[in-house]
Amino acid sequence: MTYAYNVTAICNPHLNAVALAMRNGPPGSRPLSEEELSVAAGNHMRGSRARHIGQPIGEGEYCVDWLIGEPEKMAPMFSMGGSVPVVTATARAAMEAFDLGDTRFHPITPWASDRKTRIESEPLFIVNCCNVKSALTWDGDIVAGVTRRRRKPEEIDGIPRWRGFFPENLIFGPDALEGPDLWMEKHLIDGLFLSPRMAEGLTEAGLVQGWYLEPTQVDTGSEVEKHDA
Repeated sequence: MTYAYNVTAICNPHLNAVALAMRNGPPGSRPLSEEELSVAAGNHMRGSRARHIGQPIGEGEYCVDWLIGEPEKMAPMFSMGGSVPVVTATARAAMEAFDLGDTRFHPITPWASDRKTRIESEPLFIVNCCNVKSALTWDGDIVAGVTRRRRKPEEIDGIPRWRGFFPENLIFGPDALEGPDLWMEKHLIDGLFLSPRMAEGLTEAGLVQGWYLEPTQVDTGSEVEKHDA
């Protein structure tokens, strides 16, 4: 069984976090000018789009400083702003026992909502998965029928991509089980997936509570396997 990673926001909205990184920076830093703010906003937008489709985030293309509204809810693996996967150093080390392919970890700094107090925690990292597979077994019309939001795909880099899917309706071919244990699906936006062994290993280690894994299906050619969540 392949597992879908469905993020659930537990922190302040993304724009609040961006405001800390872009307008104020860390406490004591020089406020950005309007021109600098505009440049930073464009850079962060490019980084966000890249991360959503499995492309690398460049230097300066992600927010380093984040407001954490409920720091007590920071699990070893959690999400920020609705779709930003974050892991602690402990979780990162556990993930690195698996085949991560071209996955990158970008360090971030957590701040309390007073915008002055740095939250004491393990080192935190945004997960930037740059492994992309094309392993779904059915065509675009079926994809559109199971999306939560838009029935028509978004055209990004010349590729139709759908946003908001039902993991239980996804059926992957056996190619999904080859290659890296962590990947993005070519035709889905924000679709981050874990192999069976990685999902099971991280679950047994008690690390994935904040990632809310949901099962998908894998057609191995003879019988469709389905995991009972």
